[in-house]
Amino acid sequence: MNSKRTNDIKSKPRAYRWLLDNPGKSILFLEVVNRLNIAYLHDNSGYVDFTPPEYRYNDKKNGEYTIITAKGDGSVKVNLLLANGTWLQPEIFIRSSFDIPKLIEHMESLKYASFAFSQQTWEEQFKERVKKSTEEGMTERKKRLAKSPKIPRQYYATVALFDRNPDVVAEVLERAGDICELCREAAPFNRRSDGSPYLEVHHKIFLSKGGEDTVENAIALCPNCHREQHFG
Repeated sequence: MNSKRTNDIKSKPRAYRWLLDNPGKSILFLEVVNRLNIAYLHDNSGYVDFTPPEYRYNDKKNGEYTIITAKGDGSVKVNLLLANGTWLQPEIFIRSSFDIPKLIEHMESLKYASFAFSQQTWEEQFKERVKKSTEEGMTERKKRLAKSPKIPRQYYATVALFDRNPDVVAEVLERAGDICELCREAAPFNRRSDGSPYLEVHHKIFLSKGGEDTVENAIALCPNCHREQHFG
């Protein structure tokens, strides 16, 4: 049976009744849905009127399909249809809040493009989209540009932040003086705020990859060298 999706759970009487009758068993299901909703990049999502309830995300453009199903024992089942048309096996089961980050990490490892869970993921996906646009050629690109909205949509994604040690930054900048420690050229300009040479502190092993926030793992770079380390 098909059931049109909507974010208004009250318009789905059977699903809504199940949530009301099973408040303890609904908590994790709603937590998973709320977390994925933050990162979803499209507008084709919502509840369907099933018992237990389901929440579905459908990316018609790349073929991905995500189904979140509440279970009678309070756990949550996640079905992922990949862009190549195959369902991920085995199904993923979320049994506590601690499993949600594992789900997100797994979806990111699959290059699941319907969601952007972090700024880094969004930037990586955007880079792939630019590459695809370039490969498709000017003709197809101009067709899309003619129909594209001039004002971009806004998306909201979580950003992982590290409580960096300011002493590491200060020490590395003092060590470098006004010279980039990679290309050995002078800083391109001075900061307007205090007149100091503009260099950026970069971690040789990224903090996101387990790198240490230490002077030994950090280097002062000019903006060009810094971007090369990230994108070159």
